[in-house]
Amino acid sequence: MEIAFLILFMVIIGSVIGGVTNSLAIKMLFRPYKALYIFGKRVPFTPGLIPKRRDELAVQLGRMVVDHLLTYDVFMKRFQSELFKEKLTLLVEKKIAEWLTSDQSIYQLAEKMSIEQLDDKLENQMVHFVQKKINGWLHEDNRIKDLLPSQIDRDYYIGKVVEMIIEKGMTYFQSSEGEEKLGQLVDDFFADKGKIAAMVQMFIGNSNLVDRIQPEIIKFLNSQGTKDMLQSFLYKEWERVQEQPLGELVPNLSPIRKEVTEFVVRKIDLKEILYRPVRDLTSSFYEEAVEKGTVTVIRTINQMIIHQAEKLIQGLKIDQMVTEQVEAFELEELEEMVLSIAKKRTKNDYIPRCLIRRPHRFRSSDDRFLYLRNTNKNTFIRMKDIV
Repeated sequence: MEIAFLILFMVIIGSVIGGVTNSLAIKMLFRPYKALYIFGKRVPFTPGLIPKRRDELAVQLGRMVVDHLLTYDVFMKRFQSELFKEKLTLLVEKKIAEWLTSDQSIYQLAEKMSIEQLDDKLENQMVHFVQKKINGWLHEDNRIKDLLPSQIDRDYYIGKVVEMIIEKGMTYFQSSEGEEKLGQLVDDFFADKGKIAAMVQMFIGNSNLVDRIQPEIIKFLNSQGTKDMLQSFLYKEWERVQEQPLGELVPNLSPIRKEVTEFVVRKIDLKEILYRPVRDLTSSFYEEAVEKGTVTVIRTINQMIIHQAEKLIQGLKIDQMVTEQVEAFELEELEEMVLSIAKKRTKNDYIPRCLIRRPHRFRSSDDRFLYLRNTNKNTFIRMKDIV
């Protein structure tokens, strides 16, 4: 039994000596904090090792963090992790939803961001933009076909124009105005033919001629040949006009450009849009805006991370940040922190592990064990073997 207590006593004494030695070694690394001088001569081994080489230690720590801890691969691995993507997506969705359901107007949100007179600025920008687009669109050298959509159905529209011409012509010649005009044409025709033609007109009668000519004109307009003739004529004119520069058809385009610009700006009520609550503007497409907006923002962020992450990380100058923080750290606090870690380590590894626990109950009193545990392994020792 004496051997057991001797072993326990030696372990306790060793633990105490180890703890005191660790604490003393740590203090010797830090103290004295400043160099000591006697008669103008610096006392050897002052200041302590860490205060003396503090700048070098700070630089080395900064390089170690950048080269081995917070590397580009570490950042990219974290950025590309599913957890980061999930949290980023939730954050973006939340922010977009908050913005789209805001009771404030775009103008008020702009004022919060210190953007003043947004309506005037946007209106000037819009006028400039519209003018630029219309000037490019209504340029003198542009051909007509360059201004028209490529998918326009030429046959459909020309057919509609032909039907309209024939319908309007038939309606006109069947009206009283058309009959009157036919009578004037007949009078003018015979008046130019001399006395013989006038005598023929007198015998036949002007009204009889109009009654005979009018059905023939209606029949002519309603015939398939007339439709084909008009379509052929319009096709040829359409092809010719399309190849003409706009400046040839309209010599002076400046007034047209100005009127079109004023019309577009007038139709776009910019101030009404800017002063309405955002939720009113986005209510009809809220879900789609949140979904597509989130996808767009996430895609933009991912592209920025892929192409700019290395530059951003380098721009942060993490090594310099670590160096500055280490240099600014108080030596007393650093010493206290290291000592607390050492004390905790000593307490956990030595003192509790050297306590004699209550013997376990076994079937025989001779089989009781003394449980000693060191830092490496657990050992059961028979008390009767020790004694």
